[in-house]
Amino acid sequence: MAKAIIVAGKTGTGKSYSMRNLRPEETLIINVVPLKDIPFRGYKKKFNTQNRNFVETDDYHQIMKFIASTKADGPLKHIKTVVIDDTIYLMRNESFNTIRAGEKGYDKFNRMAANFQELLYFLSKQRADLQVVLMMHVEKDDDTTMEFPEYKLSSVGKLVDKQSNPLELVTVTLFTDVEFDDEEDEPIYRFITRRTKRHGFTIPAKSPVGMFEERYIDNDLQAVLDISREYYEEEGTMVEPPKKEEKPSAAKPAKPAAEIK
Repeated sequence: MAKAIIVAGKTGTGKSYSMRNLRPEETLIINVVPLKDIPFRGYKKKFNTQNRNFVETDDYHQIMKFIASTKADGPLKHIKTVVIDDTIYLMRNESFNTIRAGEKGYDKFNRMAANFQELLYFLSKQRADLQVVLMMHVEKDDDTTMEFPEYKLSSVGKLVDKQSNPLELVTVTLFTDVEFDDEEDEPIYRFITRRTKRHGFTIPAKSPVGMFEERYIDNDLQAVLDISREYYEEEGTMVEPPKKEEKPSAAKPAKPAAEIK
């Protein structure tokens, strides 16, 4: 089972910038929003179609096809990390397409939720040492019963939220955070590794106990991947479980020729 990591945060808080140190020889970036460049110098030399480590598509089937190519016997078997940026636009673009087509009713929301769930289920079936990062936007939760308002992953509406909550399906969810240097007022980009309260809001970040020592860490995605890989290797969960040998079924005695119909 591949290891999925969600990196969540508002626009401009360092989600894409965290990819600056990713190793191009072992990383595949799937860019869902073609108009959006990756915000670090020289990324086009490192990640491009010629290097076979960068694709642009918002089609679920194409995305699953590329990820399937990373299997042990596939053409992209050298890939250790797949990053989908920005995952929420898979649903948003699908929503825009239904509007253009004049589609109405609730079935379209059921389909959007089902498509996203299918992608997450598909990831769970990939090789155990593959890491998949889902970049996602966040928004404020409208639940007014909570003492502290909480951030949640953005979607395309409450009807989808009721059927699909990716936070429930992954073990590691990091939220972006921005502090400012007191002297020069320069932004310092960080990740939040576990649940905390920040500026009056609850941040539902989470990670396994012992994976990250600090609550706030540098927003270096490659460092996160290395730490999580080391953690899972120590736990023995990045190795494919041995396949059970299928015992040949006992052959049934053949019927006499006269009984064969």
